[in-house]
Amino acid sequence: MRPSGIRLAKHVHNVLIRFPDRRLPKTAHVPHPHPSAPKEIQEAFGEFLKKIEASSIRPADQPGSISRAASRDAGRNFWEEGASKYWNPIPVEEWEIEAIESGGAVMPSRKN
Repeated sequence: MRPSGIRLAKHVHNVLIRFPDRRLPKTAHVPHPHPSAPKEIQEAFGEFLKKIEASSIRPADQPGSISRAASRDAGRNFWEEGASKYWNPIPVEEWEIEAIESGGAVMPSRKN
């Protein structure tokens, strides 16, 4: 009787998540103001786009931009010139290691 119960069920499970169809051609994004934006912002959106285009933000292919090699060097300098407190750790004594390894159950005597 189970197949008839399933067939006669009024509720059918619908998957709630929808994925975009990857086969559809991709459309170019055209900047536009948000539909709920105030009228003065919608009217001044053209000026805003002109200011953005004239700003100092440059794509990577234009001269004067930071190259990939320069950005790699910046990351390397970060690690080489990092704070000395990270490169000079506090020495750990043997009794501290034993206390950690035992889970604190056995506290060995501290030797000074």
